[in-house]
Amino acid sequence: MDVLADDLVLLAFSPENGRMRFAFRSSVAYAVAGALLEDLALHGHITVVDKRVRVLDESSVGDARLDEALHRLVGSRRTRSADSWVWSLGWRMGDAPRATYDVLAQRGILLVRKGAWFGLIPVQRHALHDRGAHARVVTRVHEALSLGEAAAPRERALLALAHASRAIRPILTREARRTAKPALKRLLQDDPYARAVRHAIDAQGSAVVGAGGAG
Repeated sequence: MDVLADDLVLLAFSPENGRMRFAFRSSVAYAVAGALLEDLALHGHITVVDKRVRVLDESSVGDARLDEALHRLVGSRRTRSADSWVWSLGWRMGDAPRATYDVLAQRGILLVRKGAWFGLIPVQRHALHDRGAHARVVTRVHEALSLGEAAAPRERALLALAHASRAIRPILTREARRTAKPALKRLLQDDPYARAVRHAIDAQGSAVVGAGGAG
């Protein structure tokens, strides 16, 4: 099945060198968490009521990552905001980004490169292989931006997540970013899950700056 997290992570890879863009690496967990919530909402499993995420349907979605996220929501002893869930899932579902890389690798979109830190600790890196797949996601984002409110809900969700995670920045020219800024701002305001991703990333950035200043 199509999963927004796959599209969002793919968008973050550079077609020039095949690597994930550096700016996205530290925030990928929050971006994936928000994408999972977005997908659960699009499939009718959750909604936001009075600024709290509420479960509407506990049945399986059909994807292991989405099912795990839904299981965590169902098992929570209290209702939480989208912001709280992005933080929680981003931290506790640490394997979700890795599982997304694995899905893309199984589809032949990413390559798996194995190595070792200092020749001792095994590490696994991923690189973009299918640049056509990347280009198709970029095209979808551009089309959603062009269509605005007429775009399909799923495409608008992808656009909102790309903007929230700043994965959209490298695929737009400076002029396009300037022109699109008001529409993207409204889109973020209307999408609680994408907005939560932006809040988590901004908070993380503030924490890093604060820690640097304290040193």
